[in-house]
Amino acid sequence: MNRTRLILVALTTTFVAAGCGAGSKDNDDASGDSTAAPTASSSTPTTAPETTDAPTTDATTETTTPTTDATTETTDAPATSVPAGGAGCLDGEWTISEIDASDATITVSGAAEGMTMTFATGTWALRATDASIPAEVAGTPATLSLDGEAAGQMATLGDRLQFALDDAEGTATVAAAGMEEELAFEDVIVALGPTGEATSTCSATAATLTTETTTIDLTREGPAPDTSTSTTGDAVLIDESGATVTHACGGAAVTIISGDSIVTLTGDCPTVTVTGGGNTVSVDRVGEIFVSGADNDITWGAALDGTTPAITDTSVGNTIVQG
Repeated sequence: MNRTRLILVALTTTFVAAGCGAGSKDNDDASGDSTAAPTASSSTPTTAPETTDAPTTDATTETTTPTTDATTETTDAPATSVPAGGAGCLDGEWTISEIDASDATITVSGAAEGMTMTFATGTWALRATDASIPAEVAGTPATLSLDGEAAGQMATLGDRLQFALDDAEGTATVAAAGMEEELAFEDVIVALGPTGEATSTCSATAATLTTETTTIDLTREGPAPDTSTSTTGDAVLIDESGATVTHACGGAAVTIISGDSIVTLTGDCPTVTVTGGGNTVSVDRVGEIFVSGADNDITWGAALDGTTPAITDTSVGNTIVQG
């Protein structure tokens, strides 16, 4: 979020300056309130010992409560944790119904009109068409407007998802207090997500993606995909640098973000993506190879379809050969 904070510093200055007269008075009042705060804090240690006896009674209550709650959650919860990839519940097109995101300067919360997301095997895409989201900048009510597209990769990382942004193009503006400021579209996408690690819940009609600072609620467009006969595995992320790793693809996409590792991929690998650098990668059978990291040595044995896999290399110092 550091890059987002830099973009929003200008916004804070602009919007705060508009109301700085009122702000001075509020600061004076706040200053008075802060004087009283130490008294309240200093009294806390006096009353703290009284709470020492509470844990005995509370511990008994807490021991019984989880048993009841666990039963309820197991029976009633309609959503399940979702892996990335072709067999994942997220596959398909979704409407973004609501976004809640915040950092020290901006808060976005409410219905996201005009925004959709699409998930496929190991990839995600976001489209904003004249979209608008309620926001707040430096305490001032605002509207964030977006128009553009973003896309990237996603993979399974244990019980979490890992999202990476590949490309973002469009326009972003925030309007508040009669003023309007243009933002970098890519920085807004980084702030709103999905980028980095996330958890996910998903049902046939709704899903939620949650990162450290963002929650995205999704509503499915059209029927849920039928994955009962799918032979495609879940996307896998290899992120251990300096390691020797052997992995059986089993029809799953693989993303390698580690550096200076020796990675051996066996079986059928529909897509292999390498964003890390200095790796030595060997693939049995592969459909597509995407490389954005530098100085990687990649050897493939056979193509899944045709004589040569589709190869995209956007970096330098890479060798990609059959061997």
